[in-house]
Amino acid sequence: MKTLLWLLLCPLLLAAPADYGCSRPVRADFFPFGLAYWRDDAGQQHGSDFELMQAIEQETGCRFEVSELSRVLIWKKFAAGQTDLVLSALPTAERDRWGHFIALPYWGNRNQLVISRQLSRPATVEALLAHPQLKLGVVRSYRYGESFWEQLIEQQRQRGVLVEAPDLESVYRLLKLGRINALISAPMSYRLLLPRFGLQNQVDTVDFSPDAPPLRAGLYLSHQRFSPAEIARWEALLNGPLQERFKSILTRHLGPAPLAEQP
Repeated sequence: MKTLLWLLLCPLLLAAPADYGCSRPVRADFFPFGLAYWRDDAGQQHGSDFELMQAIEQETGCRFEVSELSRVLIWKKFAAGQTDLVLSALPTAERDRWGHFIALPYWGNRNQLVISRQLSRPATVEALLAHPQLKLGVVRSYRYGESFWEQLIEQQRQRGVLVEAPDLESVYRLLKLGRINALISAPMSYRLLLPRFGLQNQVDTVDFSPDAPPLRAGLYLSHQRFSPAEIARWEALLNGPLQERFKSILTRHLGPAPLAEQP
């Protein structure tokens, strides 16, 4: 009888869905980030991160509760355990205390300088740092990755000319208004936002490290929400079945990965 019962139950157990910790909706906060996440004039959501979330829903059966907030508020909520998942994130030691980072094959997200054509175009990082008329705008609390960006930001802060805004669209708006004359952005963002603000013929983009590997970007899962076993299942999913699907999503939005950024 026990053998018969096991034979009856075994197919059901094997078919049971993996537990991703989704007994209640996953709280995911988005911030406007170029082609990763944006809304059209009708308010419809678009972008590679938005489509990745939809793919996760389809694969896991999880439901998402989505909010749109500034980066500053998102990381405050994440630290307080009020947000379960953050996409398009760069890893830091501080964030690692609150959650588990899973790298994803992002490309088009290595930062470049977007500079007004009214200024001379710097050919090197040294020329950029020595530029006397530069007035830079940045997103408050955003990590720009490479050390020379952080050096530039700190230099501008010390000179008292750094302008900080709550989100990337606000920085582009400041450029449009002439409050700043340069910003740091990635192709994922400027391909959407330069045309949106009518700036594509008024600026140059400068890549100071064209052969560098892409920034190590991905998503964070909250330690307060997900157990180590659940996080391991998420990692296996994102590094397995969803890896190629996410690459296809990015290719549709950005084109093929540049040779220097092949994942």
